[in-house]
Amino acid sequence: MSAIAAWELAPVPATSGALRPARHLHVVSAPDRVQEGRSGRHSARGAQKGLRLTFAGQIVVAIVAALLVFALAVAVTRVTGSSAAPVGPSATVTVERGQTLSQLASVHLPQLSIAEGVAQLRLANGLNSSNVEAGQRLVIPAIG
Repeated sequence: MSAIAAWELAPVPATSGALRPARHLHVVSAPDRVQEGRSGRHSARGAQKGLRLTFAGQIVVAIVAALLVFALAVAVTRVTGSSAAPVGPSATVTVERGQTLSQLASVHLPQLSIAEGVAQLRLANGLNSSNVEAGQRLVIPAIG
């Protein structure tokens, strides 16, 4: 149950001539159970469901949504930009018997860790695994 307090200005005895607030307490049931009152305005309130935003509230929601979309776009751009194969001149090497991608990465990509070098070699050559065979030609990406 809900209660609403209202103040009305009621005249005070003629001696002071001032107005004082008179307090009245009205008991109102929950909006979904309100029966139509004298003026019918209670039933209209009870019929409203859900959240209604003011124009300023709608603007704030739109701005927050736009910022979230922008942040998501920036994050996706950074992720796809960093995982793409490096651009620039690259060399090719022929795999010799007994060589592994780890050895090739340590020799040809010393500025990267071995794991990062192997990953770059796999990306540059479209390899699904780290297995290579003797005589296979591999592109060594230029890392800048």
